[in-house]
Amino acid sequence: MKNLVVFAFILLAFSSCSKESEESKPETPYQIPDDWVLGQEYFNIALRIVIVDQTLQDRLNPESPAYFGKAYSEGIEMLYLYKGKKIRGYEIGLMYKYESFSEVWEGIQPPVRKTVDHGVIDRNTLGYYYFNADPVYVLKDNNLTTYTYLRYPDGEEDEIKVQIFETEGRIITCLDKIWINNELVYALSEDRALSYLGILPDSADRFNPDSYQDYYNPKYYPFLVPELDNEGRQLGQRVVPKYGTPIVVIMK
Repeated sequence: MKNLVVFAFILLAFSSCSKESEESKPETPYQIPDDWVLGQEYFNIALRIVIVDQTLQDRLNPESPAYFGKAYSEGIEMLYLYKGKKIRGYEIGLMYKYESFSEVWEGIQPPVRKTVDHGVIDRNTLGYYYFNADPVYVLKDNNLTTYTYLRYPDGEEDEIKVQIFETEGRIITCLDKIWINNELVYALSEDRALSYLGILPDSADRFNPDSYQDYYNPKYYPFLVPELDNEGRQLGQRVVPKYGTPIVVIMK
């Protein structure tokens, strides 16, 4: 495997999934294509790609001493495997005329975004510049595994494979597993998954916090911190990414 360290976290999806009733379910910002997963109307998924050097300096920020440089940075592409082809996210948006999939969200994104209506929005990426890599773009019926590729100007690629989790009623949707270049990075704990499905067996130890410890490969998570209860005490040996940031950090 290439010299690669990845820090990945999905906002809320790793430690919890969102369950919405029909009455409280938020409106979707776009109409869902017929070839996407049937019944999927609400997604709680965010995936952002950060690239750093060996000392965790930002390689996408023009102000960073580790900056790739303008020409190289602007030559990096985020591609999605869609119907057997690797294409840009905004191309999928053009097919279905979704404004939310426009070219505005392609390319390098700053850690904060200025908007007319909401002022400055913190993207919660620990101050790092990033690429959007939303697996929702390529969810299809009977296919809950998506593939995203970070392609560099020299032709090298990093593959990000995501397995989506959902209930039988397809109300809860979050990330189940993530692999980077075929190496497991994250996995939803079995007891947590069974709990979301409503089929946690009576034999399960509901009072053992470690049984709900999601898997974080320590090789890929440089910013893990203890997960605390309301009293500020660590829940067993559980750890989570710092500040719950939804980023995947690739070290190059």
